[in-house]
This record gives sequence, C-alpha cells and structure tokens, in this order.
Amino acid sequence: MKQQGLIVNFQLVAIPSSHFRVKSSGLIAKSLEGSFIRVIEIMSSLKESWNCLESYQYTLKSFNENYRVKVTRSADLALCIVA
Repeated sequence: MKQQGLIVNFQLVAIPSSHFRVKSSGLIAKSLEGSFIRVIEIMSSLKESWNCLESYQYTLKSFNENYRVKVTRSADLALCIVA
C-alpha cells in the first residue's frame, strides 16, 4: 500500500493575556480549534510549569482552503482531511 500525505501550513500566534482564548481563521484551523484547546488544557494540567500555556490568547490560521477536516479525535489528535 502506497502511503500518501498532505502538508498544510498553519500560523500560530500567541500573545500574553490574562485570559486563555483561542481564535481561528480558515476551514482547517476552525475545525481543529476544539482539539487545540483540549491539548492546551491537558498539557497545562500535567505539569505546574506548563500552567503558563493558559496565559495566552492564541490565533490559529490555516491558509489552504481547498480542504476541510472531516474527523478529529482529541484523544490522539488523529485527522481525516478530505478535498
């Protein structure tokens, strides 16, 4: 079986803030927003030194609008991206 892949470029901007917030733009980024929030929440709860991850306002941007995310599983962040 020949394995195929897809490369998608994202831009992540993190600005220090008193409130944890995530904004997204682009079809793929909007689809992944919930998973991204969950990852930050999990990581910040694992280690005290990672609590600072919730002290930012994040902006996640995707630029390739020819694809959309069909399935995400937050446990392992598996993705199914379709054209």
